[in-house]
Amino acid sequence: MILGKGIPDLTGSFTNTLNYKRFDLTVDLQFVLGVQIAQQFFHSTQDRFGYSSGLSSLYTDAWTPQNTNTLVQAVHIATLGNNPAGQPMGGMSTGIDSHWICNGSYLRGNNLQIGYTIGKTAAFQSLRVYFGVTNAFVFCSKNFLGYDPEGTSWDANDVNGGGQWSQNMFFFEYPQPRNYTLGVTVTF
Repeated sequence: MILGKGIPDLTGSFTNTLNYKRFDLTVDLQFVLGVQIAQQFFHSTQDRFGYSSGLSSLYTDAWTPQNTNTLVQAVHIATLGNNPAGQPMGGMSTGIDSHWICNGSYLRGNNLQIGYTIGKTAAFQSLRVYFGVTNAFVFCSKNFLGYDPEGTSWDANDVNGGGQWSQNMFFFEYPQPRNYTLGVTVTF
């Protein structure tokens, strides 16, 4: 069964520089709409057999006889070697689960920069002082639990599941850095 949609319906950006008297503001926004992300870190963080620490949802949302309306599998104690019914465990499911799929649409503030230009003086033609932030913010779905919906964890050259099927597969991806710039431009 195909789960999710790795190619967006719409991608784009809006870039503009606004000027008011001696001030200037540059805004660069990027957006992606209509895409889904497989949050594969659930495989490790919702470890049903207690081999690793997990998300708190493992303990609050896992299947129990009192909580049957859930997609989080039941917790089994690894050291016992048996499931709660006393039958030997057959191993944990490694297949992608539909509740791992989330909305991957986002709006990113790629670059925001504000500047002020001082006019001509005896020493120079102009002087511009500016402050900028790259990767200023990312607004994304509340169901996306990672840091950056644009990241992907799978190598496109990986013969074990990568290649064209690696889009929007997220497994503990590092976020893009936020950079601050303070600068001066002088024209003599």
